[in-house]
Amino acid sequence: MDNLSKLVFYVSFTLMILFPTIPLFSSELSIFIESGNDSWEVVDVLGRVFVFNETPLRVVSLAPSITEILFALGKQYSIIGVDAISYDDQHYNISSYVREKGIVNVGGYWWSLVDIQTIISLNPDLVIADSGAHKPLLDIFNEYGVRAFYLYGGSARNLEEVFSDIIRVGIIFNDRDRAVKLVESIQSEFLKYRDIITNQFYSVKVLFIIGLDGGIWVAGKSTFIDDVLTKLGLINAIDREGWLLLSIEDLYRIQPDAIIVASMFDISNTIKLVEEYELYSITKKVYVFKPFETDFFLRPGPLIVNVPRLIYSLLDYWNLRKPPPISEHSYLPIIVLVITLSIFVFKRIKK
Repeated sequence: MDNLSKLVFYVSFTLMILFPTIPLFSSELSIFIESGNDSWEVVDVLGRVFVFNETPLRVVSLAPSITEILFALGKQYSIIGVDAISYDDQHYNISSYVREKGIVNVGGYWWSLVDIQTIISLNPDLVIADSGAHKPLLDIFNEYGVRAFYLYGGSARNLEEVFSDIIRVGIIFNDRDRAVKLVESIQSEFLKYRDIITNQFYSVKVLFIIGLDGGIWVAGKSTFIDDVLTKLGLINAIDREGWLLLSIEDLYRIQPDAIIVASMFDISNTIKLVEEYELYSITKKVYVFKPFETDFFLRPGPLIVNVPRLIYSLLDYWNLRKPPPISEHSYLPIIVLVITLSIFVFKRIKK
């Protein structure tokens, strides 16, 4: 078995151990293709084969989750352009780095806001795009001869697809080992906190609100957020699939144990909307994420390593911890007391 085949087996086997109840990488083995000594090949999420003879040195990233993967893997030296959200990204000190290095803001993040002419003028080796936000740009990239590699990015539906994004980027830069280590570190956090949460806390039915502007938008089944909550032992209060617009009457019908509200920009405005919708009348356990905490959930990339500890802290804050199990030693003081009282009563009766 060559090194590449060993990597495929190792990643797949590790994932199956950590998350055995969910089919992992069932369609992701096609990421890896046999390669020669002087080149390597990777398949993007659109099924297209890319051949690399050297690591890219002029990369444009079109999504914050992609930029964060590049930084987490130590590949920021290759970046010459980023999307508008990445340009102001505080995580990994990205905003300071891109300004210091003169990295160009190419617009976006949504495809209609991306400045194609600016990207073309940069003459990139590779553009790394989000299949959810940038697929409409594919024909334009092809027309201008721009090499665009697509990841799941914001369209990821589960952790496995996030892991595959990280592995893909690692292989593009011929640095598979570092990508695998990053995946392992994320898996380790989820495994550790899943055990803690399931053993120490009650099962909680959580409603995750991704936005309150223009209605109550929530994360349903078959979404990345649903997968994250489930893997940490929580229950998604929504039993329908996708991103859904609900009414306040729907929320009363669902009766969640707790509500998490994402806040992407202005947290004070989100808190005001929480009060206007009277969410505290549904449950007292309502928490509004700060924008940087929201990023952990809404950017499927390396930031998700922070999610397990955040959920643990939230459950602890809500005082949802189970009482400690009663062992046989816990009964000893009661037994001693009963015996003592029995002796006392017996002596009184004899008198």
